Amino acid sequence: MSTPTPSNPRASPTKPTPSPTIQNLRENHPHLWYKLHVFIYDLRKFRSNSESRMRLECVIDKHYLGLPYFSKSESEILLNTILDCGDTLQQTLDDYLTKTLEKRLKGRMKETGDYRVCAAHDLAPLFEKAFEVKAADLAKNKAFLRCLDKGGLESKEGAKWKGLRRGR
Repeated sequence: MSTPTPSNPRASPTKPTPSPTIQNLRENHPHLWYKLHVFIYDLRKFRSNSESRMRLECVIDKHYLGLPYFSKSESEILLNTILDCGDTLQQTLDDYLTKTLEKRLKGRMKETGDYRVCAAHDLAPLFEKAFEVKAADLAKNKAFLRCLDKGGLESKEGAKWKGLRRGR
C-alpha cells in the first residue's frame, strides 16, 4: 500500500498499526504478558533475588523495556499500549522520567548522594499501576512462581499462564 502524494493522489493510505490495550495484551500476547510480569516481579525483587538482579542489570534501554526481557518488537508493542488513563505507556514513561523522577532523584541526591534509579521504589510502582498488577498478588501466585522457577524469563509454560486474577 502506498500513501497518497501530490503525484499519486489515488494511492491507498497506509493504515497505522492500532495500539494495543491492556486487555489485548492479556488475550493476544500471552508470552509477552508473562514476560511483563517477570519484569515487574524482578523490579520488586532486585535486592533480594540474585536472578532478578542479574536480568535487570542487563537492561540498557532508556525505557527499561529491552533485552533480556523484551525484543525490539515486543518493546514497541508495550510502549504503544494504551493505558487506562488514555495515554500510551511511552507517554507515561517519558512524562515520569523527565518530570517526576528527575525531581525525586534531585531530592535523593541532596539527602544521600545517591543518584541511581531504584527498581523497587521508582520503577516497579509505575509499571504495576500501568498494567494493573498488584505486587503482593504476583509474589503469591503459585502458578506464576512455578513458571518462573521452571524456566525463568523464557518459561515455555509462561505462554500458558493465565495471569493474575482480576479484581481490584
